[in-house]
This record gives sequence, C-alpha cells and structure tokens, in this order.
Amino acid sequence: MKQIRLCGLGGQGIVLAGTILAHAAFLDKKFVALSSGYASQVRGGITRSDLILSDSFINFPLVTQIDLLIAMLEEAYQESLPELNREAKVVLDGTMVKQDPSSPAKHYQVPATEIVVKQLKNEMAANIVLLAAANSICKIVSVASLEEAIKKNVSTRFLELNLRAMQAGLELAKAAFA
Repeated sequence: MKQIRLCGLGGQGIVLAGTILAHAAFLDKKFVALSSGYASQVRGGITRSDLILSDSFINFPLVTQIDLLIAMLEEAYQESLPELNREAKVVLDGTMVKQDPSSPAKHYQVPATEIVVKQLKNEMAANIVLLAAANSICKIVSVASLEEAIKKNVSTRFLELNLRAMQAGLELAKAAFA
C-alpha cells in the first residue's frame, strides 16, 4: 500500500493531477481511494489530493502516513512534513519549493515550473511535469496508464500541452535521477 499526497496552491492543478494518478492506478488494476481538499478561496489557498493505492482492499480511505509527497507550494510542503513516514520520498517543484534540511525523507528537486515556461511556453502544465517525474522516480503506475488517464481527464483544448508536459517530466527524471 502507498499513501500519496499532492499539494500546492489552488489553480496549480493539484486536484486534476490527483485524479489523473488515481485513474492511472485504477487502469493498472489497483485499489484506489482519493480525497481532495482545498481552502475556501477559488485560487490562492492550499490545495491537496490524497491517494491510497493498494493491490488489495483498502480498509481506511484517508492518508495517515505519507509515503510519497509531491509538492508545488512551500507552505503546503511544510504543512505536510509532520505526516511523512520514515521512508518517505518527496518530489518538489524546485522552482517553487526548497527542501527542508531537517527532513530525513529522500528529496528530489524537479524544476517543473521552469521547464514548462522555457520548453512549453505555458505555466499551466507544471503539475503534469511534476507528476510524470514523480511517477518515473517512484514507479507508481505504468506510463501507458498515466498517458491514458491524462487523455481521459484533460480537456481536448489542453491535451497536447499536457501530453508534452508528461514527456518532459519523464525525460527530466530519466536524465536526472536514473
């Protein structure tokens, strides 16, 4: 069983990224529990998606100890640190979040926002770059299922951008963390 949290700022696509990851896990025949939470602001408040992925029935649907944290906002990252388990991995948007040196978790800095601005000329897909990089680093779901979940959950208007963002995240992780 893996307990995963994606966290960031409202408007960064955290809920969408959580939905995509849950859908991809479902396509990989895993049991999935997904919950999302966000501040009362439409944009600008801390947002999170919590997932539990398992090969068997999930008895309790809420994340209690985070195995993987994917963070796009400093405050959301700091808020989640106390919930990390001892062996946790943390994948940060290195453009937006700096590693807390007191955390014993294994950290990976992925400059997702910088990549989408420079390579894709669009900030909106940083969530997918970070999700794809985290997936490549941590082997959460198959790449085919991740791609299929993006196709099923992203508007056709933004589909090409998000598929390019997925490839950029996969390539970055392969080059930097393989």
